[in-house]
Amino acid sequence: MKLTGIRTAILGATLAAVAAGSAIFGSGHAQPALASPCGGSPCLWIDAIPGGPVNASATVGFGFDVDVYADNFAGNIGTLRFTLTYNKTLLSADAPTTAMLSTSLFSCSGATGALPEASPNADGDLATGDAFIYCDGTPMGVGNGPIARIHFTSLAAGVDTLHLVNTQIGSSAGFEIMSCAPVITTSGYCGPATVTFAAPPVLPAPPLPPAAPCHVAHAIEGNLVQCADGRRVHFIGVGSPVAAEPGSGWARTVTNWFLGGKTITLETDTSLTDGTGAIFAYPHVIGTDSADYNMSAVLIYVGMAKSTPDGINIAHAGWFDASQSYAKSQCWNMWKAGNPWAGESGCS
Repeated sequence: MKLTGIRTAILGATLAAVAAGSAIFGSGHAQPALASPCGGSPCLWIDAIPGGPVNASATVGFGFDVDVYADNFAGNIGTLRFTLTYNKTLLSADAPTTAMLSTSLFSCSGATGALPEASPNADGDLATGDAFIYCDGTPMGVGNGPIARIHFTSLAAGVDTLHLVNTQIGSSAGFEIMSCAPVITTSGYCGPATVTFAAPPVLPAPPLPPAAPCHVAHAIEGNLVQCADGRRVHFIGVGSPVAAEPGSGWARTVTNWFLGGKTITLETDTSLTDGTGAIFAYPHVIGTDSADYNMSAVLIYVGMAKSTPDGINIAHAGWFDASQSYAKSQCWNMWKAGNPWAGESGCS
């Protein structure tokens, strides 16, 4: 029975080396280590570990290849078509590739790692992904060896069994050599493979974009300033007396003295805002000595603010804690005897 859609006129003469039965996908790939159910008839296997004996199972990383391996193909083939199914919630597949294309003897079309389920070559199961390829052209000698390769990338750790469906191999004369799932004319075995794979690596979150510089209009609190454009900036890691708390007016005055009328650049950490709509950032200002000063650290160091790490925005937490320890040891400003935090510092 002639194959539907397979060329009846074969393109050109077969190369002598190929006609002699040389393997399409290179040499050195051993015969299947598995007990073959093929009984000497042409069949296909999914090889879970390319490059050695055929393996029907493997434990791999988050990115891996499998081969489609031809067994007992003594003559030439004129067409190749297969769909390899996989669990698309766990894996994504690249389009199948084949060395037959590199010989310029075969023309391969429609190769995809995600064939639409509406395609007649898909398995129709919405839970599976379908990797598909179709090739035909000047007949090729196959022998025993890999005829195609598919690369997979895991979406999560798991186990999946890969299957060949809607698979058909045609002869150089345009007749079917074998088919499986479903059988069209000549039944052939298509062996599955089970793969256990790792989860993909968790990539670090990209850094937050730097906030636009702020021209400070005035200090709202010792750790919160109003920008001339209406934005507010809350200093990360800085605890300051607020509202009517003892020392709050002093803290506002010092922050105004340092930053009022100046333009500060804003270094962000993990959180972009403080939950009230204010930008959460480390304020930087260029001093008269042309040095770049992190004003959160400066306020803590001179004893006008406390180090208040939140466990999330911690890029400078160690530096701030060290600055506070030094300010307390020197009994500076808020830590000084008679001032708001003297009871915590032991200064007298």
